[in-house]
Parts: sequence; C-alpha cells; structure tokens
Amino acid sequence: MLPKVLIVDKEPVDLEHTKKVLQELEYEFDIANDGESALQMLQDRLYQVVIVDADLEGMNTQDFVERSNRLFGVVCLVMSDDSDPERIIALLGKYAAFDYILKPLEKAIVKSSLDAAAARYEYNQKIASFNESEKAFYTRMMEIFDWRRELQSNQVESLTGTMIRQMNKNLFEDSAFAMLFSTLNMFFSKAKFNTKKNSYEITKNLYQLIQDNFVLANKMVKTIAESQKILTRTEAFTEVGDISEFSMILSECNKELRSMAAIKSQQLFLGRLPETTRGQKIIMDRDSIKSVLKELVTNAMKYSLAKDVIIVLFFINNEHLEVKVLNPARSNKEGMSGIYEKDERMVFEPFFRLSVSVDDRYKDEEFGYGLGLTVVKKIVELHNASILVHTIQNNVNETSESEVVFTISFPLVE
Repeated sequence: MLPKVLIVDKEPVDLEHTKKVLQELEYEFDIANDGESALQMLQDRLYQVVIVDADLEGMNTQDFVERSNRLFGVVCLVMSDDSDPERIIALLGKYAAFDYILKPLEKAIVKSSLDAAAARYEYNQKIASFNESEKAFYTRMMEIFDWRRELQSNQVESLTGTMIRQMNKNLFEDSAFAMLFSTLNMFFSKAKFNTKKNSYEITKNLYQLIQDNFVLANKMVKTIAESQKILTRTEAFTEVGDISEFSMILSECNKELRSMAAIKSQQLFLGRLPETTRGQKIIMDRDSIKSVLKELVTNAMKYSLAKDVIIVLFFINNEHLEVKVLNPARSNKEGMSGIYEKDERMVFEPFFRLSVSVDDRYKDEEFGYGLGLTVVKKIVELHNASILVHTIQNNVNETSESEVVFTISFPLVE
C-alpha cells in the first residue's frame, strides 16, 4: 500500500515539479505552504511520510522535523538544491530526518526514498508495540554505538539517506537483533501460566530458539561495542615492528580462517615477503594488523564464488610496504561486477553494502553488521597508513576477467 504523503514547500516552480513527480508515481498527497499549516494538517489527517523543503519560511525546517516526528511519528524527507555535506549530516543526524533528496527531484530516487520511508514508518509502529524490557534493550543498542555523533565528528562527504537505511537493515531487520525480538514476542504470546507452580511455561523448542537468538544478539552487541572503541580512538599506534612478523601473522590468519574458507571450498594463497623487506620496519600493532587482514580476507570470501582463490601479496614501493588482498570480481544480484569507481570510497563508510544480498554464513567474522571495512580503515589510519580499493583487469587469477584489490600502504620507518 502506497504511503500518504504531505508536501511542505512554497516555491511555485519546485512545488509544481514535486507534484508532477508524485502524480507520475501515483502517490496520494496533499500540500502545505509552511510549517504551521503542515502541523495542523498532520493533526487532522493520517500521513506516513512528509517531504519538506530545507528552507521553510517562518518555522524553520529543523524545528518542523523535530515536532512532526515527536508529535505525529511521521517519517520526514528533506529536499534541497544544496549538497553541502555538513548540512546533510545535520539534517539526517541531529534533526532525525530520514533522507535528503536533491532538487530537481528525480523520479527513481524519490520512489526509492518514499518506499524506504514507508517501510520505516511501519517499523516505527512495530517498535511502539514493544514492552519495556524490549525497549530497554533497543535503547542500549543505540547508546553503545552512537553512530550519529561519530558521523558528525568526521567529514563524511558521501553520507546519504541510503546509508541510514542500510544501517537499519544491518542492525534491525536482517539481524539476530530482529530475530531475538521476534522470538521474544513468540514467548509472550505462547507462554502459558501454570497456576499450581505460579510460573510461565514454554515448549523446549521455543526455549532453544530464544537461547540461540540471544547468543547471536549478544555477539552483535559486543561487536558493536568493540567497533565503537576503535572508531572513537584518537591516539595513533606507535609500536614499531619488523616486517618479518607478517609471516607469523599470516600463518595465524590462515589457521583461524579455515572454517570460513571451507564454506565455499575457497583457497587462501599467501605470497612471500620480498627479500628487500629484510630488516625493514613499520608501525605495527600486531593484534590490530591481524584483525585487518582477517577482515579483508573474509570480505573477499563473501563476495567470491565457490573454489575461488583469495590472494595476499606484498611489495616494497616508494619507501612503503604494500599489502594487497585480491579476489576475483564476480557479478552480484544487482548485475555489478567488482567495485565501481563511484563506490570506491563508499565501501569504507559505516553500513554501506554493495549488494542487498550478502552471504550470512560467515558467523565467525570478527566485525560485521556493515562495520567491518569502516573499522579496517580506522585501524589502518591509526598506523599512519592508507587503504584503497580498485577493480583491475586480470593480472593474477585465471578464472576471472578482473579482480577486486584492497591495497594497504605502510610507510617504512627507521
């Protein structure tokens, strides 16, 4: 069912264009010219989504978004011709707007945003039905990883409403968190009160289901808490290590990743350190470097096919040690092969996914839930190093035409 939409705008040209787009999409909508009249309309009629101009006259947009969210529970989309990242972050984060749409509106983008906003509205209604213990758990989750504050403390030029939606999907729709809530609801509806024992009873199968999902949800909470510690760290690593230690780290990674490599019968090929690295040193926090390599290899496994080979290579280039993790570029369900240039920076942003379909069998992954590559980038930067990703023409693997290559560049130190 299509959402009922309220448009809040006064500019005649923009308003006509917005009306035309919604009419072509066959959405039911009404129009208000300012914030006060829009709030009155929200009180008189049920709307699910509001599309509001970023520069309202009278009541400012930030106040309007806050009040409409608090009083009526609608989902707000802000539209503007201003693509300034700081403003986008402010409106999407602090002021709780769901998405930011650039003018002139494009029909496909509007449809995607409205559909997602409608789904978010339904989700919010579901959350409202949780009992106090469920709400407390939900609140605790949000406190552990205050993603809005973290994003606002950094210049995230690529932040979009899509990222927000993917966060919702990663954390609350396709996760152990959502499954735990589902099973808790089953518990409250299926538990039977035994008057003789003065206690509630459930079946063994339901108990096991709740227990299993609690274990997964608990792991997710711990993962997010650990991610939070890394992402908020400001002190750089200073410990210096010999590059030869990579041999031992790789050996440990190979052993610890065997179970995940077996999921699709994949192989991990570890290249040798060049002779020119003998006696050379880099800044190296051993445990963190190990986490980076494991995450990059696991990520390569998830996006590769059965029996593919994941390769780790080493080079010395311009006074830097380069570590490259390569995997065959395979097409996903969206028809994308590898990582397009426009997404080469986005893959390191929180909750960004190249594909809506991701193999969820990799339960031993150290970091997940859309945070793995974000954590990797942060750790690398704390080593005064850099990381890039590219899709290149085949130079190594005979089974694919191109490869995805993550390259970490560590400066050599005296």
